[in-house]
Amino acid sequence: VEARFAGGAPLGLRDPSRPWPVELHLTNGPTRVAAKGALRDPLRLRGATVGLQLAGPDIALLHPLTGAPLPHTPPYEFGGKLDYADGRFRFTDVAGRIGRSDLEGTMTAALRPGRRPEVTAELRSRAVDLRDIAGLIVGGPGPSGTPGQTPRQRAQAARTEAEGRASPRVLPDRPLNFPKLERADMHVLYRAERIQGRSMPLDDLTLRMDVVDGAVSLRPLTFGVGRGRISVEASLTPQAEGAVKAQTEIRFERLDVSRLMQASGGYRGEGALNGTARLEGTGRSVAGILGG
Repeated sequence: VEARFAGGAPLGLRDPSRPWPVELHLTNGPTRVAAKGALRDPLRLRGATVGLQLAGPDIALLHPLTGAPLPHTPPYEFGGKLDYADGRFRFTDVAGRIGRSDLEGTMTAALRPGRRPEVTAELRSRAVDLRDIAGLIVGGPGPSGTPGQTPRQRAQAARTEAEGRASPRVLPDRPLNFPKLERADMHVLYRAERIQGRSMPLDDLTLRMDVVDGAVSLRPLTFGVGRGRISVEASLTPQAEGAVKAQTEIRFERLDVSRLMQASGGYRGEGALNGTARLEGTGRSVAGILGG
């Protein structure tokens, strides 16, 4: 850890009516943090207004600095305005990227004495690469060529892609990427206006996710496909030895067959699909859950 801090005159700490200027530059291994702004009544931590910049190869590496359970991700870089008052941190005007996907929005963390912290986020992307989202589920550095990857991450991405090409499995058998979710409750709304990928049949994405007492609820996760939609409602509950119990209902509404066939590269079709699938299983990976 290496840090450089500058603040106002020490005597200014005694006057809570005058904001106390601060500037911090910190590196924790490959993670970089920069903050500049002012503290109101810093001796009692009653308020802060600070510009904050964060960058690094993996959001999970922020855990030693924040104490929050965070999943492994591709490289990221984003910034925004951080303010603190009444036990609540608000990170607003967030703008940046994770992997190849842009990200903006607002996040709030409420610190409650004797209870788990509560995190609320409303985020959006103009364009998202689903391989970055997959990294949140199974953990990983993103696909090869993702900006900001370390040499170790580039080697890991190449190895994962080679294993995927060589494997006869259709479904991924890598363990699901569940951090210690019982340490905080989370409520997330995420929207992506466009899903990137030349052969991707999905057009857009909306996700509502709640994490309470360590259990994950998706209510719902929806994908646009041409004139139709795929809607997923699911509950994921961690079990012993890294397993996850999944209860899922998937609805297909006016699913555009021609849009699916275009993405398959070589097949044609027309019409619409409607229907419902209900799945329940337990395992450490997607393949393990569906295999059961």
